[in-house]
Amino acid sequence: MRRVAAWCLLGVAFNALVFGPSLELTATGNNDFMSVYSGTRLAFTDGMYDLGQNLRVQRESAGWENVNHLFMRPPFVALLLWPLGQLPYVMASHVWAILTLAMVGLFCRFWPGDRKLAALACCWSLPLFHVFANGQDVAILLVVMALALGEMRRGRDTVAGLIFSLCGIKFHLFLLLPLLILGQKRWRFLGGLASGGAFLFLLSFVPGGWHWPAKYAAFLRNPIGNPWRGAMPNLHGLTNGMVHAEIWQAGGVVMVALLTWIAVRRSGFEYGLAMVLAGGILVAPHAYLSDCALAVPALLITLPMAGGAWQRAFHWWLLLPALPLFVLFGQAWVMAVGLIAYLAFTAAQYTKGIYPFTNHPMLVRMASEHLTSN
Repeated sequence: MRRVAAWCLLGVAFNALVFGPSLELTATGNNDFMSVYSGTRLAFTDGMYDLGQNLRVQRESAGWENVNHLFMRPPFVALLLWPLGQLPYVMASHVWAILTLAMVGLFCRFWPGDRKLAALACCWSLPLFHVFANGQDVAILLVVMALALGEMRRGRDTVAGLIFSLCGIKFHLFLLLPLLILGQKRWRFLGGLASGGAFLFLLSFVPGGWHWPAKYAAFLRNPIGNPWRGAMPNLHGLTNGMVHAEIWQAGGVVMVALLTWIAVRRSGFEYGLAMVLAGGILVAPHAYLSDCALAVPALLITLPMAGGAWQRAFHWWLLLPALPLFVLFGQAWVMAVGLIAYLAFTAAQYTKGIYPFTNHPMLVRMASEHLTSN
């Protein structure tokens, strides 16, 4: 245990060293938390998806303006986090940073696999450190997925779907989820997902008003909320600057969807979800370094089943800061290539029958141990 703790501290120290003086922005709240805060301040008004109102909240609460820190979440997010908006901005940002750390801890606590391995992966994950440093909300998704996977292992697919519906916070990262549901005929999971999604949709009318769907759709279409395509570690970043970039992107989406389909058709739910998470980052219309933290649960799912040393090394190469550093240095396309390689490799292994299905003895043992411990 001491050895694991030492390696965890080393990972955190390394990531903190990478960010260096920029952590001062975290301390002052000059980061993406403002996008959450402005939403909570504008809840129950007509200005939640109004550019001018968002900028006004920024000026009044923090003394600065940034068009890249607008509230871009569904209204129910502003309702759930409404208490933060009742605090002064800097204090609220500090509370949010503490909550982010707590959510990472909860993810490790509820992860239905090797929790020590989960802690190591989290501490060394540069994208997850970026979630903390940049005031992002991806840590919520990690907790949601850990809880949902635990319910799936207990055979409670409907409950898992209900929990998973909270991933609607960043729904654009789960565009490939229908492939998993259809490919494996997970109808009970779909029922829970649809029920939870419908509830959150209706709940959004409380803070957003009757016309929020139209306002939200129009706000999402505004290119001001989708800057720096070259900084996206996905197909947008990979094809940025190419001639006929839209055609290359469309071809890339088809390729990623095909690789994901191969995997979900030949695997169990957990391995299919790993492909959905990695592929979702690649095809998302809006994804940056923080969103790559979703690769942590994906790699934690497939790592225990990596047979050879080179396969395990490949997983750790994706988990450690090597590739994410390229994103910070302006070469986001390198991270995109790494995720594509992960999808291609895993799909190929499923095709050859090397990776296990849900009845693999090791997976059954892992699930049994988890159920016994709980």
